[in-house]
Amino acid sequence: MKQYPVWSFKTLEDALKVLGFIVRERQNDVREWDNLAQIYMSGRKVGKIPSASNDVAVEDRLGDFSFAADASYMYFLVDNVGTTEWRRAALGSW
Repeated sequence: MKQYPVWSFKTLEDALKVLGFIVRERQNDVREWDNLAQIYMSGRKVGKIPSASNDVAVEDRLGDFSFAADASYMYFLVDNVGTTEWRRAALGSW
């Protein structure tokens, strides 16, 4: 939770400025919450390793992800301009 600074108010206008600031910050928090799915990966881990990008079954859902047993690739089910397809990303060590 955000910690707001402590203010002392000398006038009503000072208090209204602070309240305006807090309202704007809370609106930003709500926008961030509503955009949570775009910020963090969401989906379910599945045991499927697709054989091709179009290897999409009826039970597959957008956001599904998996990885190969040898940890070479990670697979993600995405929406590519209206077409659901699997994408893969190579994994490496550092």
